[in-house]
Amino acid sequence: MRRIIFRSVIVIIFTMPIISLLFWYLSEDKFINLLILDKTVLTTEGNEHRSFNWIMTHEKYFKPDGKPYTVPQDYLGFFPLENYRFFINDLKDKKEEELDSMANALDMVYFTDTYGIYELEWKQQNEQTEFSRLIYGGMDQNDVSLIKKVFDQDKLVISEFNTIATPTPYRVRKEFEENFQLDWTG
Repeated sequence: MRRIIFRSVIVIIFTMPIISLLFWYLSEDKFINLLILDKTVLTTEGNEHRSFNWIMTHEKYFKPDGKPYTVPQDYLGFFPLENYRFFINDLKDKKEEELDSMANALDMVYFTDTYGIYELEWKQQNEQTEFSRLIYGGMDQNDVSLIKKVFDQDKLVISEFNTIATPTPYRVRKEFEENFQLDWTG
């Protein structure tokens, strides 16, 4: 009798992951047009938004074209390259009409980190930011404008705790506070 119970437990332990995976494959795919903004990406690992991408995949949320959201590509912000090179793809140079069009097309926005990249942090890959020059970061006027446009359409906006912290300019932080009826205390 013990052998039968032991074997049954072993079979259950080994078949549960297979059954779970089968249920995942059979569950319905969901499609969502979202914008992830991450201005603090030191490596292509995308640590600040990696967990969000995992949740999207786990819950079977895909881009409108049916492809999964990928960590190193599907966001706006700072994109590290080899040999301390980088490029920036963000909202800064978008015109008002482009922001309107984006807000209409998006289902949600997620601002994961606007803290940015500092020279020592970038070049030495350590967390030393004191007395270090800002390379890129902080929320800007177009970021706030897009969030407001999406919010005004009753769509989901997720913003992490430090979104309007340093190095976001004071006037941008104040506009964010007024638009979302917050009082940021630091």
